[in-house]
Formats: sequence, C-alpha cells, structure tokens
Amino acid sequence: MNLYIRLLITLIKSLLAKPIDYRNPKIIQQRIVLLNDLDLNKHMNNGRYLTILDLASIELFVRLGFIPVMSRLHAHVVSGGSLITYRKQLKFLEKYYVELSYIGSTEAWHVMEFAFKNTKGVVCAKGLLKGAFVSKKEGLIKTKKILKIFEDIHNKEIIVRDLPEHAKKWLESEEAQPLNELTLY
Repeated sequence: MNLYIRLLITLIKSLLAKPIDYRNPKIIQQRIVLLNDLDLNKHMNNGRYLTILDLASIELFVRLGFIPVMSRLHAHVVSGGSLITYRKQLKFLEKYYVELSYIGSTEAWHVMEFAFKNTKGVVCAKGLLKGAFVSKKEGLIKTKKILKIFEDIHNKEIIVRDLPEHAKKWLESEEAQPLNELTLY
C-alpha cells in the first residue's frame, strides 16, 4: 500500500478515534507486513520500521490533542533522531503491533519509546524517538511554551515527565557526536 494512502488512513482514524489522556500517553496499532515493506531478504525492511513509526507518532500526536497547538504556533512537528535495535524479523503478511508511548521531555525535545511486537508478544524491534515543534520564526519551540498553549486550549494542566536514565544517556551521547565529520576507526 502506498505510504500516502497509509498516511491518509492514519490521519482519518486518528481524528475519529477517542482522545488519549496525557497522563497515559500510549497507543497500540495493529498492522500487517505488506509486500512493499519487504527487502531482498523477504522480511520487513529496516527503514520501513521508522516509516511505520512516523505513522504511529502522527496518531499519538493527533489523539493527544496537539493539532490546535501546532496551528496556534504556526509550527510543525519534526523527528530529530531515533535509536532502534532489531531483534526478530517480521515476514510477509505477518501481523504485528506497534506500541508507542511518550516518556518525557527536555527543554525542547519530546522523547518516545517504541516497540514492534509480533502476535506472540515477542519484541521484534525497539528503541527511542525524539521529536520537536519547529517554526520558521522560532526554530525549536520550548516545551514550556508548547505546554502552556496546550493547557490554555484544553483547560488541562500537564506535568512534564523527567526522562528515564537510558533516554538521558542516549540524548547525551547524541549531543557529544560531532555532526560535521565522520569518525573512522
């Protein structure tokens, strides 16, 4: 199935679905490995995991109620990095689940944890994803500003979670890596 069709289906389903409570920000999507998800080894392509993860992120973002926030800020949401570990392959027509949950924020980044699981509950891939609100005017928009607008729109107070230690270490190691050069050993 074309990814634009998947995107459209995800948006429509997300807009029609029940909103998610910010105190328990987690979604679970059931999916199936399609022919265009496969690589030459006849299992889901490693890049496709991240594409599917983008779709899950859109659902989480929409169902949490951030579209009006984005509109008010004249901003869009971007992915700023991911860390993924592959454990078990997913094969053609195999059903699987994508679990995605918000685990905390920094000054500008919002971190989510994800897992791809087969129908037996075995983790096939897992990792972390960071995203941010970005506008032409401000660049990365601060978490405090985003949450203030969210609270004004939805009349709900939001408490930002402290990041778990493993997520902090990932962000620290990412910041320590110079982007303008490749380290060859």
